[in-house]
Amino acid sequence: KLLVAMRDPIMKHFLHILLACFLSVWLVACGAEEITSEQHFSNAKAFLAESDSAAAIVELKNALQKDVHNSRARSLLGRTYFERGEYQSAVKELTRAYEKGVDTVIVVPILAKALLSLGEYKKIEELRLGTLDPEGRSEVQAAKGLSMLYRGDLVSAKEILGVAMANQPRSPYAEVAEARLLMAEQNYTGARQRLKDVFDANKDYAPAWNLLGDVESAERNPEKAEEAYSKTLQFSPRSFDARLNRAMMRIYLKKFDGAAEDLKRLQKTAGAVANVHPGVHFANGIVQLQHKNTNAARKSFQRAAEFSDAYPLAYYYLAAIDLESGGVGQALAN
Repeated sequence: KLLVAMRDPIMKHFLHILLACFLSVWLVACGAEEITSEQHFSNAKAFLAESDSAAAIVELKNALQKDVHNSRARSLLGRTYFERGEYQSAVKELTRAYEKGVDTVIVVPILAKALLSLGEYKKIEELRLGTLDPEGRSEVQAAKGLSMLYRGDLVSAKEILGVAMANQPRSPYAEVAEARLLMAEQNYTGARQRLKDVFDANKDYAPAWNLLGDVESAERNPEKAEEAYSKTLQFSPRSFDARLNRAMMRIYLKKFDGAAEDLKRLQKTAGAVANVHPGVHFANGIVQLQHKNTNAARKSFQRAAEFSDAYPLAYYYLAAIDLESGGVGQALAN
């Protein structure tokens, strides 16, 4: 029965976590020598080799519980969190590793990208580049350039990204960052060409596919945007942006069941982030309306309306719901 169960990916994943949780307890109970921090670290790397990040995280936490100074375990834990899209946890662990000066060539570029995802722009400026190789320096500079772009300073963004692109070899992350700047300047042709350069070298690079989806969306090509976001999710299944954006494209294309599946998946993989993100609530409100679940739709639009600067149309849908239920005064207010 166990062999049959191990052929099921979900059961295999569960058994890996179960093994990670009970291994050290079992060894002690049997009188065996207690497993060391380094052994937990080795177990974690073995789980990661099998793409089981959840079990690896359990082992890395065990390693740190045995030895809080095991900086390699902390560095790997931060990187694993980042790959799972758990950016707050990633920043916490990577910052500790960075402060200890551990694995800086690997840690600093990932920390820069995690901080960018959380909007911690000031902290990105404080990251030091001295110990990095050219590709890592290119990634951190690209993150700094994007932080300026997201703050609306296109001149500084262009200058910093120019420096990032001058590194040889430059990172594909920097090339995608430059493509995003070109998109912000509405130079879609230039953005597509830069992304083509990335695809020529690496067709599996998820951030490039994600940006291509954004370009297609900006140019009102929803079918092509959906296809690009699907490619992103093929190579990076936990990508929050790609999952939400694909849901929005599917809503636009009236593929409401597919959009509902994307939103359901976001709730599972993103958890607390999905529960507070206005875009998730806005998309869910539209899907619930299509399924005639008016009360659920109203709650979703109310949550999205808390962030009305980003999703003002939430008020429009609330007004439509109010009007249909006879609440003319509240409809006018919305």
